[in-house]
Amino acid sequence: MIPTASRHPPGIVAFIGQETARYHAFTAAWSSVQVPEGCGQAVGLSYDVAMNSNECIRVMLSDQAFQWVWIMDDDHVFSSATLLMLLDANVDLIVPFYAHRKPPLMPCIYDEETSPDRYRNFTWERLAGVSGVIPVVSAGKAGVLIRRHVIEKMPEPWFERLRGGEDHYFFKKTREMGFQLYCHLGVTLGHITPHIVRIKHEAGQWNPVVDLGQGFEIDLFPVDQVAG
Repeated sequence: MIPTASRHPPGIVAFIGQETARYHAFTAAWSSVQVPEGCGQAVGLSYDVAMNSNECIRVMLSDQAFQWVWIMDDDHVFSSATLLMLLDANVDLIVPFYAHRKPPLMPCIYDEETSPDRYRNFTWERLAGVSGVIPVVSAGKAGVLIRRHVIEKMPEPWFERLRGGEDHYFFKKTREMGFQLYCHLGVTLGHITPHIVRIKHEAGQWNPVVDLGQGFEIDLFPVDQVAG
């Protein structure tokens, strides 16, 4: 982290991971992120994401000087100005903009709860021509910035590991308490995903194929191009 002169009060900069961050790209992004002076750091290290998030929130609550908590997951990359741009939005809680890492790679923001624990993604078509900070019903929680006063009005546990997902559960609770969740479309995260390179044999040609899972693959050297 890089302490930076800022008009914003200090808070807790936190990430959720396993014993070590899973990806070198995340580690590089984390080491260069700009934070207001006086910030603290928290790390949640276990396989229970909800428990990790709650532990990071408790670190924020342990000191009255900390006025927000920013919780990042360890499978993302981001620019050094990400946190400061989210703070500049000056809203109760806000997430950056990123896509699911599994096909069909939809935006990880939602515009409606269609039934209990079921949410409808924004579509790329709907977001065409849209920019800036927009209200959303729910989202993935990676990179969420939560102001202290939101947490102080909520009973523990803030996050719970439920079937619908700890992120949807948390945002639903904040929504029912009258808080609005926003997404900053100008602050984007890269979503890191492992992939499998398989060997494919077709029409007498050998070809490496990137397997994205769920039946999606990228054919690096299609047979018609090789033959041509």
